[in-house]
Amino acid sequence: MRFKVSAGYGTGLLLAALPLAEARAASPVAGPERTVLEPGLAPVPDHRRTRREILPPVTPPGFRALFDGKSLNGWHISQTSNHGSTPLVIVRDGMILGAQNPPGRGGLLVSNESFADFDLYLEVRSDWGNDSGVLFRVTEAGAGYQLTMDTLPCGSVGRLEGVGGVRMANQTPTLAATAPCWTDDPGMAAWKRDDWNVVQVRVAGVAPQVAVTVNGVQLPIAADTANSAVGGRIAGPIALQIHGGVARWQPGGLWRWRSIAIRERTADAR
Repeated sequence: MRFKVSAGYGTGLLLAALPLAEARAASPVAGPERTVLEPGLAPVPDHRRTRREILPPVTPPGFRALFDGKSLNGWHISQTSNHGSTPLVIVRDGMILGAQNPPGRGGLLVSNESFADFDLYLEVRSDWGNDSGVLFRVTEAGAGYQLTMDTLPCGSVGRLEGVGGVRMANQTPTLAATAPCWTDDPGMAAWKRDDWNVVQVRVAGVAPQVAVTVNGVQLPIAADTANSAVGGRIAGPIALQIHGGVARWQPGGLWRWRSIAIRERTADAR
């Protein structure tokens, strides 16, 4: 994949990906051989030797992969998340697949490593109607900061908020009986439904300032006015959310992640 760099207010330079299809276009595949199942019948495709190439995860220059495309090495399922502790999380065809298990119970897939300031690159795809999120500086139970990945009616993509009881100073309350319905959400406008999406995140500062791009569209810079993380932590794991409950996850729904890569930033690089 080719990359270009665009300016991001307050966070230095933000990586912006060129069209995903450019990197993900598969090589032409010859059609399958044909076979006759019974004498006198017309030939039909014979797929017994057909095999699709599984492309490796994308790792931009200067980044390192957090997902190897083959295993969950470097990750674990939280046993204390309020969304659940038994989500179905498997690796198949170069992707991490996440689903509720049993229906109604989600969970968190948590990185074994902790990170302070970083650039994060993800390629993600959801079934419509399912709520996920990218959490950072988060506890094992799921208290910390989150970037929304709410791909459902009234949802939002790329908004910064506190979760698990953490509340930013300027955060819209979400614990009321009726959650806010975003009617003008730039992240959702840039999101490609039923397709793969490139999401890039830059986190910098003790009171984090966060820049997000979705498919190359830069969202408004978000920032906390103070460090609201648990215990004032300035570093913590990254977690991928499979939302619990029945209102924000559809039966049989999946979230998919096929590239996850990170570049850690020093204070001098902020």
